[in-house]
Amino acid sequence: MKLNDPNFPTSTINPTLTDKALGVIGGLVKLMTFQQIKNLIGITVENVLNSTNTVNALSAAQGKMLNDALAQKLDISSYNEHYKGTFTNDADLKTEHSTANLGNFALVDAGTGDNAHVYIWDAQEGWVQGGQTSLLNTDALAEGGTNKYFTNARVKSAFVREDATFAATALASNASSTNMVNIAARYQLLHITTSHPCRVRLYASVAQRDADLTRPIGTYPTGNHGLLFEFISTSELLSADLSPLVDGFSNSVAIPYSVTNLSGVTQTITVTLNHVKTGA
Repeated sequence: MKLNDPNFPTSTINPTLTDKALGVIGGLVKLMTFQQIKNLIGITVENVLNSTNTVNALSAAQGKMLNDALAQKLDISSYNEHYKGTFTNDADLKTEHSTANLGNFALVDAGTGDNAHVYIWDAQEGWVQGGQTSLLNTDALAEGGTNKYFTNARVKSAFVREDATFAATALASNASSTNMVNIAARYQLLHITTSHPCRVRLYASVAQRDADLTRPIGTYPTGNHGLLFEFISTSELLSADLSPLVDGFSNSVAIPYSVTNLSGVTQTITVTLNHVKTGA
């Protein structure tokens, strides 16, 4: 009777494997071919020397691919050589590694309650602190001395009214003096005060100021004149609120100006410009 005969006796109870039963099974298996055994137990047998199957067995082709990939993998010493260890203080780090190479780094951690600090090797400065590993946002970053954070108070203070004052010393009557006054590259004039009757002019550039220096009072400038503000004070009107407000600009914070003495005698003419900075 064959094993696949429908009349082959079966049982729901596991039989006891006696020596005689094992002998019968052994005899049957001995008479079966390898293919018959494979089909009976339901496994897939691969010829690993020729197979490219990636499911049932590791083929020779797969083995070669794995070997090639491993050959490209860095040895552990290659990517750990830059890490120089963890130290409780920077003095210990510098003692153990008095010299290092670019790319080397280490950690300095004093223990509980202290954040670990990353130290990197600088070719010129040696070991320098690179930052804290627990720094998550700018709330934990100390402010520098030059590039400061924007705050509400600082934004408001940037638009406060300020005075910029300049003077032309011992200026003869009807003579003009030219110079620069530091205000801002963008500004808005609010008020002007003069010590004596004079003519005050502000320009966008030095070249435009100098080209307009001899223009008489009452004559309008022409072309690309660059005149941003002109005020003529009298003994009855030495200062004034400006309406409309005057918006000015220049290529730098230094604003070119000219002042002409209209008092009739040699005077030191002092001018104060009340303004708000509107841009850099």
